[in-house]
Amino acid sequence: MRARNAVDFDDLLLLSTALLERDADARAKYQPQLTSNLAKHLPHISHISRRYQRTWSHLLVDEFQDTNALQYALLHLLGARHRNVFVVGDADQAIYGWRGAEARNQAKFDSDFSIVDGPDTRAAPMPAEAFASISQLRRAVGAEGEAEGEAEGEAEGEAAEGVCMRLELNYRSKQAVLDASMALLAPAYSHRPGAQLRLVSAATVADADADAGAGAGVSTASADAEIRLPGGDTVADRPRALDAASRGAPRAVEVVAVADEEAEAEYVVEAVLRRQATAPPGAEKASVAVLYRTNAQSMPIERELIRQGVKYQVVQARSFFQRKEVRDALAYLQLLVSDDPLALGRVINVPPRKIGKATLLSLEHTANASGLSMWQARTLTLTLTPKPAVSMWP
Repeated sequence: MRARNAVDFDDLLLLSTALLERDADARAKYQPQLTSNLAKHLPHISHISRRYQRTWSHLLVDEFQDTNALQYALLHLLGARHRNVFVVGDADQAIYGWRGAEARNQAKFDSDFSIVDGPDTRAAPMPAEAFASISQLRRAVGAEGEAEGEAEGEAEGEAAEGVCMRLELNYRSKQAVLDASMALLAPAYSHRPGAQLRLVSAATVADADADAGAGAGVSTASADAEIRLPGGDTVADRPRALDAASRGAPRAVEVVAVADEEAEAEYVVEAVLRRQATAPPGAEKASVAVLYRTNAQSMPIERELIRQGVKYQVVQARSFFQRKEVRDALAYLQLLVSDDPLALGRVINVPPRKIGKATLLSLEHTANASGLSMWQARTLTLTLTPKPAVSMWP
């Protein structure tokens, strides 16, 4: 790759970090004695790092728990001077340590950028007016005095503090699921219970606000979250959440052990049918969502849904059986058992065989005139096509 003057993703990180580190080391070494003459001969010493720090004056990093040591070093080199760095991460989702991700980058970031805890407030949607200006946003997150602190810190050469905001309002899951997840993670926080997120669903907050408006008050004690494991074991805890979420929703999260993907699909579809069977006579059947991690996992579930005659829709993706390569393969299988003209028309040029439209029209005309299928007409056409004469003499 070096001979081709090319780099891969790892090289982009490594070479960029090496360039900025070399520039920073050179500046730290020579800056005290940097005369105009030296500056002329060493122009790279004073401008590379600062140039890119000015170019990217604000940095945003998502999934911060998945960053590795090299990525953090690059972030520090680019953001340590202006300190306008915004990272979002969750140590509970750190699952990529096997490929170099370093969850301890969060603690290192807190130390290097002087991060302090923000106000401990009830999880609630941020008001719309909070986004009207930077100053209002600072007040909304409890950093209203930070601007003055930054000015004083810069004057005294001190680094300003950053704020850690706990994102505990969840718009994706019901409270029963959140309670179960907190119960499952609680043992990891036995030495620091206060560090665990107190996840609350948006529906829970809305119900609690409605109760408070009606004078019912807000209760912070919830029913035990329960996780049913294979073999009848359970994991239970009493996480801090609001009581309103438990109304009318199942509290249990069931973990099912199955033999393979086919058994999993059968279990899922049977669960869907059981749920729909509980609908009162004449009522519309309940809609059920099946979530999966990767698109490849849809195939056995779709196959089982088709087998049991259950109508379904794949949302924001293409059904497994609607993908081109799958439909092509099914067309070939169809031709093995029948002379299906639609199947032949689909794959007659898959892979490309240089069969043009004129040839296809001629084949179709022969089939219609002879009362044959296109597949039979293809055989007939090949038989009737005269072969070039071959001389036995030179």
